[in-house]
Amino acid sequence: MLQTYQTKLKDLQLTKSQSAYEYLNAFGEQFGVFERKLFVLLYIHHSPPNTVKTSFTKQYGLTSRQYNALKFQLDGKVKSVIEARNFQIEQLKGKIKEIESMIKRKEKQKETVFKKLQSISPCHDSFKEIVKKYRNIKFFLQQKKRKLRNVTQKLERLLVYKKEKRIPICFGSKALFYKQFHLEENHLKNHAEWKKQW
Repeated sequence: MLQTYQTKLKDLQLTKSQSAYEYLNAFGEQFGVFERKLFVLLYIHHSPPNTVKTSFTKQYGLTSRQYNALKFQLDGKVKSVIEARNFQIEQLKGKIKEIESMIKRKEKQKETVFKKLQSISPCHDSFKEIVKKYRNIKFFLQQKKRKLRNVTQKLERLLVYKKEKRIPICFGSKALFYKQFHLEENHLKNHAEWKKQW
């Protein structure tokens, strides 16, 4: 027989003014701050993990178990980003091959239509139709070449991140991050108010 257990919090009063939920909410916020600080030390400055643990626990008054929980969660996020990036790189490589193949086919088609245009008189009934077809192929090629350039640039950027071991994690959500560039639209008085939310 399979059994599962769960813990339900009652709104117990820890102090006269602070409930269990308020306490856990404050704890979560502090945990988030520590996680960001640890990320900077380990993945931006590439400090050695062994020396970081000693100094970090001492500086912020954490137990070894609390530090390990922080690092375990952070390492999980980093691993997820790395795996997603590797998957995206493979997807983009496949997309580039597909677009290049499409461009190659359309280039041949363009040549065939162009030769056909040269071989018939402008007075011919089908001339306008062939000109239209030729223009459509040219437009299609222009769009696909632009797409190829964009996808190639995206792939190059990801490969640079991978080579430099950059981990692009945005704590606090991208939506909140971009609010700093549009303060009035997001009902924020100044950058300091945004930073407080961040």
